[in-house]
Amino acid sequence: MIMKLLLPLLSILCPLACMAQRADFATSDGVSLVYEQTGDGPACLYIHGGPGSGYHWAKTFSGSLFEQRFHMVYMDQRGCGLSTSPAAGDYSIERMVADFEELRKSLGIEHWYIMGHSFAGVIMTEYANRHPDSIDGMLMICCTLDISESLDWQSRNLARILGHEALPALKPGERPDLDRFIQLGNEARSRGLWADVAFGSNEFMDACNATYREFPNWNGDLSESVMSLPEYLEDKRPLSPAINVPVLFFSGRNDGMVGPDGVDKVRFPQMLVWESSGGHFPFMDDPQGLQSAIDSFIRAFPRP
Repeated sequence: MIMKLLLPLLSILCPLACMAQRADFATSDGVSLVYEQTGDGPACLYIHGGPGSGYHWAKTFSGSLFEQRFHMVYMDQRGCGLSTSPAAGDYSIERMVADFEELRKSLGIEHWYIMGHSFAGVIMTEYANRHPDSIDGMLMICCTLDISESLDWQSRNLARILGHEALPALKPGERPDLDRFIQLGNEARSRGLWADVAFGSNEFMDACNATYREFPNWNGDLSESVMSLPEYLEDKRPLSPAINVPVLFFSGRNDGMVGPDGVDKVRFPQMLVWESSGGHFPFMDDPQGLQSAIDSFIRAFPRP
C-alpha cells in the first residue's frame, strides 16, 4: 500500500552493486530470502524500509561507503523484492526478527551491527529489544520509531503543500488515516510535487526509480500487508531507554517523510544524534554528511 507511493522511489544496479553474488536462505517457515555479503570489517545487517523498498537502491548509492567500514549483509525481507512470500501470510514483527536471527546464525555471525532507513526504525528497535546480545550497535538513518506519527505528519504536510484545508493532528491512541495519506500522495504525484516532498528533487527521485528497472517481477506482498498489522503502528520510542547498545541517530533537517521531530522522545542511553542539512535520502543528497556521521559513530563507540 505505502510502497505504491514509494516505488516511484528507488536502485540502478551499477557495477559496484553487482560485485557481490546473491544467495538464498530458507527460513524455518519456508520463505526464501535473497541476500548478499560484501565488504570488510565487523558484520552489519542492512534492514530496509518502505515497507517493501528492498536493499538494492541503498547498496547502489552507498554500498562503497558502507562496505569500506563493515562486512555488509543486505537482505530483501520476506514478501519483498527478490525474496518469496510466506505461505501462511506471517509478516509479524516477531517473525521478521526471527528471519534476521536465523540468517545471522546460518552465516556463523556471533553478533552484528544493524543499519536501517526510514520505516526500518520500527523493526530495528524491536529487534534490539528482543535480542540485545546479538546487536553490537544500531545505525538509524532518517528512521521513525512511530510510523503513525510520521504518516500523520506527512498527511498534514501534504495537505498544506497541496493547498487543502489544514488537517488536525492525531489524538493520543488514534491511528493514521491511510486512505487519506495515499490519496494525498497520489495527488502530489499527479501535480508534480511528490519529488520535492519525498526526495528534495526530481533528479534524486529519477535516480532512485531507475534502480528498480532490473526487477520486472518485484515482489510487493510485504508492502500490501504490513500496514494492516497494528503492531507496526505502535510507538516504539518507549522501548528505547532499556536498549543499551550504541546508536547513531541520523536525521535530515529537511526530511519530508519522517518529519522534523523524529528524535523527540527517543531515549537510547548510548546515542549519537547527527542532524544533516539534507532530507530523507542522505545516500544521495548528503553522502559526505552520512560518511562523517558513521565515522564519528565508530570513533565514539569503538567495538569491544
